[in-house]
Amino acid sequence: MMKRIGNELSVIFVDFRNSFLTKRVLVLFVLHFFVTHIFLASVRRFAVNVHYPVSAYGFLFLFYDMYYLLLFMFVCIYYFSNTPFLNYHQIYRIIRTGKLRWGIHQIVNIIISSVVLMGSVFVSACIVLFPQLTWENDWGKVLYTLSLTNMAEEYNIMVDFTYEMISRYTPLQLLGLTLGIGILLISFLGNMMFAVSLFFSRTAALSIASLEAAFIIVEANMLMFSKLIYFAPFTWMRLSRIWDLVGQSKPTPSIGDAALYLAVGNLVCIVLILWKVKDINYSKHIKKE
Repeated sequence: MMKRIGNELSVIFVDFRNSFLTKRVLVLFVLHFFVTHIFLASVRRFAVNVHYPVSAYGFLFLFYDMYYLLLFMFVCIYYFSNTPFLNYHQIYRIIRTGKLRWGIHQIVNIIISSVVLMGSVFVSACIVLFPQLTWENDWGKVLYTLSLTNMAEEYNIMVDFTYEMISRYTPLQLLGLTLGIGILLISFLGNMMFAVSLFFSRTAALSIASLEAAFIIVEANMLMFSKLIYFAPFTWMRLSRIWDLVGQSKPTPSIGDAALYLAVGNLVCIVLILWKVKDINYSKHIKKE
């Protein structure tokens, strides 16, 4: 039993390595790093000037900025743009393992990729802010100052370190919530694109994912459609936005509801994938490496 589990994990690891260690992904992460640098360079400059380190958990507030979140979600969409992950190498793998096992491997690969994509933001932020970093479970003087004063405007800091979130959660609490929602959201994106590409086409998957990403901006600006947030799951990553709407008594899913909806969405997509993958048409989906 343990040997079989080890073999399955080995196959999944090889699939993930082959999809992750490519020039396409390398270029993607380099561009993502420069975007993170644009958003955090001014924070590092402020920390240097006041001679205090920045909490390493400050990277969480990047996800609450709708423009950074929009760019990050397009990074994720591009990462999963090769759905349904079929090429000549994968067809050989399907012949060896069977369609159902291959589909399960791809779903696990999507979940692992979601963790890595979330982690990439943390790594990028740490590189940008290094060595002005502190790892204590405390927001620190820099983030408190930026949340309570107008220093963010003076230093042209693009990230909004909202006092609402700092006062409501400890760094570890907010880390758990943000990573949890983020992993569920990116997994849903990958599984949704996988399912749509199986039933329709890769183009349809990319179109739906891009439309949902655009809703991040649309939802924040079309105030007359107050319930639009229920149809914009990417926006649920902005936990500060949810609390802002709660404070205004406007319609919004709670953080718990958002996590539940994303978990159910993942489950539905996984069921559809495993049902459809048994009848997969190679000639329709094949993509040369």
